[in-house]
Amino acid sequence: MLRHEKRECRQIYINDNVTFLPPTSDTFTMARPPLIGILLPFLLVGNLSAFTTATQSVNAPRLLSNQPLSDQVQNGAAPRGGSLQLRRQWRQRGPSSTFPALRSTKDAAGDSKEGSASVVEKFRTFAGKNFFLLGMFVAVGFARVFPALGKNGGVLRPELFIGKFGVTMIFLLSGLSLELSELKQAASSFKLNTMVQLVTFAAWPFLVGLPLTQAFATFLPGVFPKPLLDGLLILTCLPTTVNMCIILTSASGGNVASSLWNAVVSNLAGIFLTPALLFRFFGAQIQLPFLDMVIKLCGKVLVPVAVGQVLRQTKVKDVYLANAKRFKRLQELILLSIVWNAFCNTFSQGLGLELRHGLGLLALLPALQLLSMGVLFKFFSQSFWNLDRGEVVAAMFCASQKTLAFGLPLVGTIFEGNPNLASYCAPIMFIHPLQLIIGSILVPQIRKYTAAEDSKSM
Repeated sequence: MLRHEKRECRQIYINDNVTFLPPTSDTFTMARPPLIGILLPFLLVGNLSAFTTATQSVNAPRLLSNQPLSDQVQNGAAPRGGSLQLRRQWRQRGPSSTFPALRSTKDAAGDSKEGSASVVEKFRTFAGKNFFLLGMFVAVGFARVFPALGKNGGVLRPELFIGKFGVTMIFLLSGLSLELSELKQAASSFKLNTMVQLVTFAAWPFLVGLPLTQAFATFLPGVFPKPLLDGLLILTCLPTTVNMCIILTSASGGNVASSLWNAVVSNLAGIFLTPALLFRFFGAQIQLPFLDMVIKLCGKVLVPVAVGQVLRQTKVKDVYLANAKRFKRLQELILLSIVWNAFCNTFSQGLGLELRHGLGLLALLPALQLLSMGVLFKFFSQSFWNLDRGEVVAAMFCASQKTLAFGLPLVGTIFEGNPNLASYCAPIMFIHPLQLIIGSILVPQIRKYTAAEDSKSM
């Protein structure tokens, strides 16, 4: 006679999933061994069915109920079937504590989606805050790979669309963004404007250019040849940048009106002061078509700003204010295209320098630029000047930069036919992209500096 001890299926956890295993062999005891032949088919079928159930339970956990465990959990009802202890645990702790596999699976899926979304969002935020800096590397890299595409006279004619219309658009948007009262206030800041111009046309040539070139000629005569040292001295006599200082001031949250005013005044004064300084240092009579240069500068700077001011009195002002961020991004894209054009010309034509002299300039000019920005920032931020942070930033950018757009034509006209003309222009070509790169790298930090004052005033 067969004795059968009815026992409840044992429940175990396999990979954190509840699984009901079939009865083990010790559940059955045989009174008469000959009956094993009769019972063997039933035992095999029973074990096979139990094995199938156990396999399914690992992949999709189920209780004794026909409803899947995940459905029971989502419906919020206690699972049917199973042991009394299991149901009590459900009521006391909830589904997540009773079934760790369900909790961990949901958490893992949620964490994975949140993690990937978080990475994308962080990258977008970083790219948005550092758009100009990242764009600089893209523009330089693209110019290095395809220099013929963006050089002057190339198939895209960048000297026309970028050099002429692009710069005009920058000053048009600058005039559109400025209140007339801001320009009047910037013009009335006599102390600030005077100091910026004195630094540009007095401190740079007499306190930096002359001592620096004399020191190299006396103590390090083999580092730079005489024509290249003359090029460094010529660089210090130039006015500030025409558009770069305005764009960087705007990107840093500085006083754009003050930057625009000083850029215009500096370049107008440079028509007369730069030749006078060169005459002082090189001792040669210089003949320049002053009237043509004044007309060119007015058409490039003053007329677009005036048109922007006129448009500001129309409904165009509302369109601009509603899309201020987009227009600001447009200005940055135009400046990046100017950088791309400048580097395409540099990579295509070269500078006519020996490698060691080029490396020397790459070591000297960035250090000189960073040092000048640090000294000027400290100088203009002194309480004696009584300047707000926006004005400090504008003064620092205007007084620390030297123009390429104005400098190259001017130097080319003054020293036309000179065999050392390439060496005279080389420092100007080097400093232009370096100013852009250094200024772009520092923009996020300077923006924090100006934003701190804005938050205090609110």
